[in-house]
Amino acid sequence: MSGFRLIISIAVGTKNLLRRFISAELLPVAIILLSFFSIYPLSNTYLFTPILIDEILIFTLWTFGATFFLYLVDMPIKQLLGVNGLTLLRGFTEKWLSKNNELFEESLDKIAQTSKTKIDIGLFYRKSDSTIKCLLINPWIHPGPFDEVGSSNLPYLLMSKLGKYGPVFVFHSATTHAFNVPKKDYVIELVNNIDTFIGSKIKENISQAKLSTRATPLSMLRFNDKFQITYQVFDDYILSIFTAAPNEVDDISSEVGELYLSSLLRKSSKITDGTFVDAHNCISSLGENVFYETPLTQDIISSADYLLRNLSTKQFCDLKVGVAHREFSNSLEEGYGPGGISILLTESCKKLGALIILDGNNMYPKIRETILSQISDLVNTAEILTTDTHIVNGISTTGFGYFPIGVKGNLDEIVKLIREGIIEARNNLEEVSFTWTRLHTTTKILGFTSLTKLLSGITISAKIAKYLILLLTPILMLLSYLMVIAI
Repeated sequence: MSGFRLIISIAVGTKNLLRRFISAELLPVAIILLSFFSIYPLSNTYLFTPILIDEILIFTLWTFGATFFLYLVDMPIKQLLGVNGLTLLRGFTEKWLSKNNELFEESLDKIAQTSKTKIDIGLFYRKSDSTIKCLLINPWIHPGPFDEVGSSNLPYLLMSKLGKYGPVFVFHSATTHAFNVPKKDYVIELVNNIDTFIGSKIKENISQAKLSTRATPLSMLRFNDKFQITYQVFDDYILSIFTAAPNEVDDISSEVGELYLSSLLRKSSKITDGTFVDAHNCISSLGENVFYETPLTQDIISSADYLLRNLSTKQFCDLKVGVAHREFSNSLEEGYGPGGISILLTESCKKLGALIILDGNNMYPKIRETILSQISDLVNTAEILTTDTHIVNGISTTGFGYFPIGVKGNLDEIVKLIREGIIEARNNLEEVSFTWTRLHTTTKILGFTSLTKLLSGITISAKIAKYLILLLTPILMLLSYLMVIAI
């Protein structure tokens, strides 16, 4: 009993090691003393009888066994990352049980690295009075790892902070969990920096002298039944949105997104800049990420040629924009984030396009297609996206820790809200001028190397724990038995 209590206490107990050790061993010691003195009263002088010696030796044996177990389980993460793996585990369980992020975020921060990143921003102004119509934000930061930890709730934090300027549409960029920010404090700092940057840009653009007004209609291209690119060109800036639906894909690495954009910009005489968005809208289980070595990557990069040929057939017309927002009636536990449904309508060359962003982590297969079929009478082209918020992750004990959009809740209700939103946005369509800008900044992220080592360390530690407990327990029980019969 002493060994198991020590393992549990060290793994999930308080920060102070001495307190954890005492709390684990106090009860076993008390039981030994009480059981001994119930047989031998204090007046008896036979304190070191065989029974007491047996109990002391067995207690010491199991304590040593537990310490040896914890040492071996902790070793892989410590060797790979130089941090205490048990502290990381305690931080995770403390977050899970008490909703306290501090220890877990501190552990992640120790293995994180300072990195350059960027925030792509579209500012759309009403031509009628030069006020902000809406903001489009594509942060090259991943909204993870789960619940309130790190950057998990980044989409809603951006919507809340920047909402003072106007409706905010937050996309999910080409980023994996390697771009998770380890501490929420860093995220708040990042959001404040974005706020300051946007405020300064709005002041610069208030004259509208450098703003553009013309764009292509929202267009959609399918590539060999593998994936689809929905795109719109705003003057010389392209917004490209990737989806593999109905095929299942999780995240796309930033390297793939950057390579696609580089190929596009290098081959185009019309486009000078752009941003890449992952629609993140088809998954039923733990899906695979798209990295440079993934076969799909070369197809994504080469799709730039087909897109540019298609673009050459498109006209540029004055742009109108309409916006709407709807709240979910479902809960975080069901996979629905606090950001609700954001609906962006663009009209160019008498073609109406809709980008519908749901604050959730991915979408169950065929949900996207069902929604698109139900709104086809309202718009010419549309895409359904999610923010990939991880505020919905790690709060469900079923499935793989969260529910993609559509697994829970009433799909008919979601469609109804989207249709209502499209009609509202269509009613407030108005001519706009716009500019795209970019904030280059630095923040701490987990990084690909640390993330890979962390996942590898956890896998190795789990295997060690599994086999060691099966091996160590019978050995300790056998040695305890031999001690009893030998003394």
